[in-house]
Amino acid sequence: LFFSYAVGAGDVADPLDYYGGGGGGAGALSVVSGSIMDAVGNRADLALPDAGQGTLGELSGIKVDAARPVVESVTSDKDDDDRPYTTGAEIDVRVRFSEAVVVDNSTGTPPSVPLETGDEDGNAYYVSGSGSRTLVFNYTVRQGDNAADLDHKDAMLLNDGNITDMAGNRADLALPAAGPGGNRLAESKDIEVDTSPPAVEMA
Repeated sequence: LFFSYAVGAGDVADPLDYYGGGGGGAGALSVVSGSIMDAVGNRADLALPDAGQGTLGELSGIKVDAARPVVESVTSDKDDDDRPYTTGAEIDVRVRFSEAVVVDNSTGTPPSVPLETGDEDGNAYYVSGSGSRTLVFNYTVRQGDNAADLDHKDAMLLNDGNITDMAGNRADLALPAAGPGGNRLAESKDIEVDTSPPAVEMA
C-alpha cells in the first residue's frame, strides 16, 4: 500500500516517523472508512512496527523541515562605553537565528538591519556569518546620526539579497520586540552615537 503525506508549513521531523515509531506509544494504521483485508476476507492487523523493529524513521532517514528560521536576539561586540561613537566609527551588529541560515548577497545591496539613528535611519549591512546561526552586520556612523541608546527597527531588510535556512525556508525578518528577555540591541548593549558638534552657549 502507498500513502501520501503533504508537508505543511512549520512541520519539522528528523527523522520522519509515525506515532509510536519513535517509542512514543503504539503505532497503528488508521482506517477512517472501509477496511483492509486479504484475498479471503481476513482483516489486517493494523499495528505498525515498534521502535527497534524497522520503523519508518529507522529505515528511511527522511528529514522534514518546513519551519522558517526566526531571529532570537540582536547584540553587538562593542563593550558598553561612557564615550559616544562619532562619525566614521564602525559598529558590528550581531543577529542570532533559531537555526543556521544561508545568506545570498551575490547581487546588489546585501541584507541589512535598519537602525534608529535620529532624523534618518541608519543601516548595518551584512558582512559575514552565512552557514551559521549568527550573522554579522556592519554599521558606519554618519554625520548627523544620533542615538542615546542605539537600537534597531522592527524588521530586517533583504534589499537585493536573501536569507534562508539549509532547507530553503525563507527567514522571518522580524526583529525582537522589547521585553523581559533583553533580546533587542538597546537592551543587550548601551551604545551611544553622537555626531552633533558642541554649541556655544552664552553665559
